[in-house]
Amino acid sequence: MQRRALLLLLILISVSWSLASCGPTPISSIALDTAEPATSTATPTLPVSPSSTPAPTHQPSLTPKPTLTFPALPVITPSDTPAPTPISTPTAPPLLPTTPGDPLLLSLGWRLDANGHLTGGRVMQDNGQPLFLLASLGRTVYAVGPDGQVVWRLRTSGPVYALSVIDGRWGVAGDDTGSVTLFDSTGRRLWRYDLTSRVTAVHAGWQNGVLAGGWDERLTFLDGNGKLHWQADLSGPLSAITSLQDLAIAATLDGQVYAYETTGAEVWHLASDSPVVDARPLVKGEDASILLGLQDGRLLALDTEGSLRWQHTLGTGGAVLHIADLTGDGSPEVIAGTGGRDPVVALLSAEGQIVWRTVAPSPVGAITSLDF
Repeated sequence: MQRRALLLLLILISVSWSLASCGPTPISSIALDTAEPATSTATPTLPVSPSSTPAPTHQPSLTPKPTLTFPALPVITPSDTPAPTPISTPTAPPLLPTTPGDPLLLSLGWRLDANGHLTGGRVMQDNGQPLFLLASLGRTVYAVGPDGQVVWRLRTSGPVYALSVIDGRWGVAGDDTGSVTLFDSTGRRLWRYDLTSRVTAVHAGWQNGVLAGGWDERLTFLDGNGKLHWQADLSGPLSAITSLQDLAIAATLDGQVYAYETTGAEVWHLASDSPVVDARPLVKGEDASILLGLQDGRLLALDTEGSLRWQHTLGTGGAVLHIADLTGDGSPEVIAGTGGRDPVVALLSAEGQIVWRTVAPSPVGAITSLDF
């Protein structure tokens, strides 16, 4: 039977950072507590940290690497050593107008009216059943069951800007006060670490721990117990985090991209002339790539040494990304959308070939896909 993949484009209204521009409020306590209500008090697999903020055990003295600057389009050379010859980029297909397709036999299953703007969503598993996690500026993480009923609410110290999941069993939230909070599938808070200022990005699961940062202009690595292992200084507020097996990648609002090894030592550093708004691992193994979406509408694919593999300019406005195998051939495809005055959506191969581009009816805020 032929598989067909349906791409669902989610158009979200961007939320101004000014909604929560007030300075962070210090955390007075990091004691363990439960959600409202928690469905279980089972002992978590991850050990729980002490009730006080752990002191760092290792803060490597990182030797600054030369800052490498992206030259003007169309070629980027991020290092002084000879870079691999970029894959030739074919002429992009013509931009297609948006046309309505056949209606699907879909209806509204459920709806949640949250107390505040929703800023992120993830899926956890609880006894084999999916739990939809929704982060809110209303200082709450909601867990919603398949029937649309709220199973539990986890109250946070401030508006939640970042949300991630570890192995489908634990969730991590970063909020406006600087809290990084680990919780289980019952909504029970396991530990909380204070970064002292707004957390804008969290990335869970790398090296069995959590990468986090934000307005403190640092990348922080915490282990599964909430214990600080290392911190690395950045040049600006953190905008995106991703990882490969042995590399943690951090991008900032001033266009800098940093790669760190597991000890926290800097491996390479690139400078772009546009803020990075999204970062994803594209493929793994020997062909591992890091895909970046820039505020000026560019897509950049880098290898593990920071050298350019390919790039495209899709349009104006920040480029948001989604990676999935939509054709069933075992190789991932890239779905990218842009904002700006002339938003577009494009499908690209992992090698950077544009398959199609189409006009979007409004700026693209997020993309996902489902297989029917």
